[in-house]
Amino acid sequence: MSQISKVLEGREHPSLNKLLYRYAVTLKELSKGLNIELSRYKVQRPLRKGIELLLQFSLYIGEADAKGIATDKYLELLAFSIGVDLEAKKKKVKDEKGQEREVSYRAIFFDIFDKLADLLIDVRKKLPPSRVRELVEVILDSAYEKYKYAKLQR
Repeated sequence: MSQISKVLEGREHPSLNKLLYRYAVTLKELSKGLNIELSRYKVQRPLRKGIELLLQFSLYIGEADAKGIATDKYLELLAFSIGVDLEAKKKKVKDEKGQEREVSYRAIFFDIFDKLADLLIDVRKKLPPSRVRELVEVILDSAYEKYKYAKLQR
């Protein structure tokens, strides 16, 4: 199985670049199926709000609760940005046994943000707040650039 397939299906160890690539390609795949092209704002807004909530509230209510709230907001804004019910839209993926199964886009995007949140929580412990804010902006810009130039295989 190719490296790209492993990343897209979430079976490869998450790195920041791989997570952003998976987000961009999955978003591109979903938006192409709906014949829409998403703006920078619509690509970045769900991530921005989810990350902001995660970083703001994890110090006060705990990492797990903040992660849950941030993930819910991220998924809500993502569905609104695309204009589709992410639970109803399905993607065919192959499991470890090579059998095809359908997975909701909501589950795919949940997995992406869950891993991204874990990385950011870890980074926040190592960097000063100003550097974390800079990193968040770089992440958002990178997500859009990856979306803009993502090529889908048909």
